Formats: sequence, structure tokens, C-alpha cells
Amino acid sequence: MQTVGYDISSVMLATARKSDPEHPESYFGPSAVENPERQPLPFASNSFHGVISTWVTCAIQSKELLGNRLQELHRVLLPSGSVVVVDNNWRLPFFQASEHYYGDPSEPVISGAPVQTHLKFRGSDDVVVTDRRWLVQDYVELLKAAGFSNIRIIHPPMYDSDLDSELQYLSSQGLFSPPPNFPVDPVEKEGLVLIVARK
Repeated sequence: MQTVGYDISSVMLATARKSDPEHPESYFGPSAVENPERQPLPFASNSFHGVISTWVTCAIQSKELLGNRLQELHRVLLPSGSVVVVDNNWRLPFFQASEHYYGDPSEPVISGAPVQTHLKFRGSDDVVVTDRRWLVQDYVELLKAAGFSNIRIIHPPMYDSDLDSELQYLSSQGLFSPPPNFPVDPVEKEGLVLIVARK
């Protein structure tokens, strides 16, 4: 099985190539610097059995462009190929409650709303990015429009110990204060949403 990677960030591509020195030719970026997110993927149609997009779509800044990217994924997939899109579950109370990380917790979750996300890494400064809150219904609508079928929504539960450890660290840094009645039910701790579809 051959695996390839694609990223519009030259820094991320360099990191990937460094971590996989035996296959540097397996990592691709856009052919031009201008508007890289609008360029066609540099692969022939019907090339791949599967595509995994991990926290990429939340960085796409418009619904029209999100639809375009999903159409590109459909194009490069073989017939009956599958796509898996990983995004945050923006309806999770944790995302709505943590002002430091995800903006004003009193704001409703609105499709496509920009949100300043502070990525805190231990021992380093914050990395601040502007994400978009794409909702499940956005993905379903756009995947269907792109030609996908058999669309499934999966909310894998986070391990309690992982989330509790993260919350303790954030609290110790003064970055997160749980609101009253913060959920403790593991079902409410489903921080990810996986959207799976077939060509």
C-alpha cells in the first residue's frame, strides 16, 4: 500500500519529509503560492482507494471553498473509494465553554462562524489560528452535492482519562474554568466528529 500526503504549508511538508526520509517524494504541495487552497489537487482522477482529511476542513474559510475541496476529494477517489473527514464536534460544551480556546462561550454555534483558536502546547507559546465551525449538516449537504453517498456520522468517545488530564492541565494554567454543571457523562465528551462517505 502506498501512502501520500498533501499540505499547503511548506513547513508541514518539510516536517513530513523529515519524519519519513525514505519516501520524501510521497509528500505534495500546491504548484503555486497564490491561492493554494483553490488549486486542484496534483493527482489524476480516480487515483486513490481512500482519503483521510484530519482537521483540514475547519481551516477552510468559506462554504463555497469547502464544497470545492470535497469535490476535489471525490475526483481523485477511485469508484467505491471512501473519504474520512475529521473535525471538532463544535456542539460539545467544552468547545463552547472555553473562552480562551474557542471565543465567546455565549455565542451560539453558527455554521461557518469564524473562531479564534488558541492551540496551547506545553512548553511553547500559543499558536493562534482562525478556524471555521462547520456543522455536520454542512458536511452532509456538501458531500451529497459533490457526488458522495453512504454518508455516516461517527462520534467516537474520547477516553475520560485523556480529556480529564487535558482539562486539569488547562485549569492549572488558568486557561479553562469548567462552567456549572459541566458534563461528566462520557457521551457528552465526544470531542470529535468523523464524517465517512463513499464515492
